[in-house]
Amino acid sequence: MVYSTSPWLMTNTHHVHLATRETVLKRAIEAHKQAKDTSMQADDLQMLGDLYIAHNELPSAEQALKSAVTLHHQVHDTLGEAHDLHSLGDLYFRRNEASYAEEVLKKAVELHREAQDVNGETSDLTLLGDLYYHANQLDKAVEALERAYELKRLAQCTVDGWSSNY
Repeated sequence: MVYSTSPWLMTNTHHVHLATRETVLKRAIEAHKQAKDTSMQADDLQMLGDLYIAHNELPSAEQALKSAVTLHHQVHDTLGEAHDLHSLGDLYFRRNEASYAEEVLKKAVELHREAQDVNGETSDLTLLGDLYYHANQLDKAVEALERAYELKRLAQCTVDGWSSNY
């Protein structure tokens, strides 16, 4: 079997994958909407938003993720909403909209904590630390990153069978 390495194929495969994934997710969103499965529709919108972020389609990503937040909130899916907010924080960070990024990431931290998702909370705090660092708010950056490190350390102690109450 011969594989083509033409420049056209190499550069345009990226767009084919985006278009194919986008089409599949939009069909899933519509099917879940028709089936009145709000939870799955929200999950599909979250995946679509993350896909758009990965391909730097930020306006489309924002629209999908805001819809996902609304739907996850409607069905009381705290963890789904927290993930949506984390992705929105990432999007706003990429667009240099620090105040929006900070706002949604702080909410994501709260929701991940409420859902007892240490990895999610750690990820939120790490992104907040990066945000503060780039905004030259070094004290806040250190605080967020130290909290993330401590959470990760305590989670590892718990996984290893140590008590995290010391």
